[in-house]
Amino acid sequence: MKRRHLLPVLSLAWLLALPSVAVSHDYTIYYTNGRWTRVGLLPVQFGLTQSVPPDSLGYDDRFVSGMNDWNQLGQSLQFSLRSTRYADFNAYVCPSDYGKNGAHFETIDGSSGTLAETVICNVAATEMYSAQIVFDPTEIWNTGTGDIPSTHIDFWSVATHELGHATGWSGHFDESLCAAGSSQETMCTYYYTGSEYMRTPHTHDAHTFGTPY
Repeated sequence: MKRRHLLPVLSLAWLLALPSVAVSHDYTIYYTNGRWTRVGLLPVQFGLTQSVPPDSLGYDDRFVSGMNDWNQLGQSLQFSLRSTRYADFNAYVCPSDYGKNGAHFETIDGSSGTLAETVICNVAATEMYSAQIVFDPTEIWNTGTGDIPSTHIDFWSVATHELGHATGWSGHFDESLCAAGSSQETMCTYYYTGSEYMRTPHTHDAHTFGTPY
């Protein structure tokens, strides 16, 4: 079984209607497609593939920043980064190896569309065994740690969001939690261009993630 979760971009210059999803800390609303149940195999380890730009450009560090944001919540599910990169492989074909999780750069729909997506593979409806995160290389990614230009996409924010999906999180929060600003939750539908709001899981992110793990 394979499922995909998408993160579109929302420019601050215009607005889109956001889908309505119930706001709740009840994890069963969001963890409907399985989760990591083999606790003995944790942490969930990711490997960047050769398609990701070289680590000297900061992508490795910001991906780890996203991992650390979830790790610091102190739940049983923890992330780690593989010490060496994977050779490129197809992110949309479930791997035969349990726990082979990758980060990939591959065109999704071109600039200013879907920034990234997470592909989940399940052993059964309740158990995940692989997650692949795909970032669209046509976006203007920024791997800095401070404020970023208004036309750029914050790689750290998007990585944190997609790693949330890699915990098994499906869907997104209701628009009432997703207005641009410091209180914006990480697991919202849209990313606001030039923002860093999604870098750190907020109150509802933490509460929802904290129940299944």
